[in-house]
Amino acid sequence: MLSVFQRANTDHRSLGELFYLYVQEVAEITFDHSMRLIMIALLSTVKEFFAFTDAQMAGFVQQFINNLPNYLKAPLEACAEQLSAA
Repeated sequence: MLSVFQRANTDHRSLGELFYLYVQEVAEITFDHSMRLIMIALLSTVKEFFAFTDAQMAGFVQQFINNLPNYLKAPLEACAEQLSAA
């Protein structure tokens, strides 16, 4: 705890300021963009480790989306369409 106070006294970037700057930067990332990045990472990892065909990957993605809550399905279906078109 003392080191936090010492840092706040010697460094103009307090923990609160660093948190605020991080949150501000993250807030600029849209939900769709972040879901697209997560899906790309997930699909490339699955494809690399299990060597699925494109048809198997499409089935995997569809089953994954079907298992999600409704509020996540629409954004991810749009993301999956973008990924399959790429």
